[in-house]
Amino acid sequence: KFIIEKLAATNCLLSSSGDWKKPTELRIAEKNFRTLFPSEIAKELFGFDYVDSRVQGGNELLRNLGVLDAALPEVLSVFSAHGKWLQKQPLEWRAKFYAYVANNLQMLVSEGLLKCPCLPISDGSCVIPSQSNVFFPLGRGKKYGFESELVLVDNELYEEAQKYSERVAEFFSVMKVRPDEPYDLVIAHILPRHKGNAWKTSNFKALSGHLRYVKDKLKDYLESAAAHGKSEAQAFQLLRDGIWIGTKKNVDGIWTFSRIGDLYLSKEYEPHFCIESHLAEVLDAAKLVSPDYLAAKP
Repeated sequence: KFIIEKLAATNCLLSSSGDWKKPTELRIAEKNFRTLFPSEIAKELFGFDYVDSRVQGGNELLRNLGVLDAALPEVLSVFSAHGKWLQKQPLEWRAKFYAYVANNLQMLVSEGLLKCPCLPISDGSCVIPSQSNVFFPLGRGKKYGFESELVLVDNELYEEAQKYSERVAEFFSVMKVRPDEPYDLVIAHILPRHKGNAWKTSNFKALSGHLRYVKDKLKDYLESAAAHGKSEAQAFQLLRDGIWIGTKKNVDGIWTFSRIGDLYLSKEYEPHFCIESHLAEVLDAAKLVSPDYLAAKP
């Protein structure tokens, strides 16, 4: 014990960088951690170096001398204190880092992971999971025009990280990233955007995109509504009562909107009875559904 106490107070251990250090100035870490954070990065971010891998005697002896383990607090600090540094790292490195986090998920969650800005979103930053509704992309290769209203996950990073760990999907589930589930999206986002005066802050492209999304996902929407205890009639009624529809009336770039119950299909929809063809000269354009819903322009 006396010898250990004396050694603990002296520069008796060789660091990975080749310097002699006191045990309390160095860390031991498992291989994956050291691969992610080699000596130069560890010194930059965490202010410590590792014990040289050639040092013999075992980790228990090193711990008795005062060497600490590096792992959980440092991982959390990457999110809480080094977010800007994290954003600058290459995609492959970030993917491997998220895979490492996923593989140690339970321990990190117990240490407070979900209170850190650890959820990566499409603008490159990270948010605290409990403070944002984050969605997976709405559809592969397709845009609906209202994506800017949503906080979308960094899907490129998510898919890349899955190459390195089977637990990445579990991690993103724990962070409560919302799937592209139509009923959920309609209830959580689309209908609230059409409530009161909220819809006036959306542009026409976004508002028309809401309805195009529902059209594309109608089957899934109805099935999920049924799973939530809604009949098909009730599910459709939610849409009829809740969504503003763009009309053919556009004055100086300002669109007029109305509820579906007050509108007729315009001639572009080729209805069985085309009221526009019969009453075009006297029919208010604000009574006709805009043909923009037919052209799925992103």
